[in-house]
Amino acid sequence: MLIISRILLLTLMIIIPLGFLTGIVILQVYLSKRESKWPGLILPMISFGMSMIIIIGIGLFSFATLESGVYNDAVSIEAQRIYPVAGQEGREIYRELSAPEVRHHLVDYGHIGGPGVFPVVIFIFLVFNIPTAILLIIYASCRDKHKRQLALDKMSLQDL
Repeated sequence: MLIISRILLLTLMIIIPLGFLTGIVILQVYLSKRESKWPGLILPMISFGMSMIIIIGIGLFSFATLESGVYNDAVSIEAQRIYPVAGQEGREIYRELSAPEVRHHLVDYGHIGGPGVFPVVIFIFLVFNIPTAILLIIYASCRDKHKRQLALDKMSLQDL
């Protein structure tokens, strides 16, 4: 019984997302073949908007962590790791001794602004815009066929 339920769960985990993606592609093709060009751009704009919301969220979160004291929290966590029983005095001594090293570590690895945030943001922007690019490719191919058909219709009308 356990094996059957796992197979059923795995099947549902594959079929439902594939059905959802197929539905989106079919909807994009349908909207792209419409007479007006704007309906075909709805799904790519939604996809691009979602990726921009994610990028803005990452940017706001990285600056919010700087303001909320990630630096001080990191120093306290490191002090608790090294001086677990020293109490508050031990933590304050550790904070004074190692503050520059911890700040350097946090900036280097992108936890506080620094150069580590921008490559991540660019990578996430590119990854989350893959669906946008696919939808725009579908749109362009359908519109190209639509334009060719309009040109053929116009030529056949001129022949009459």
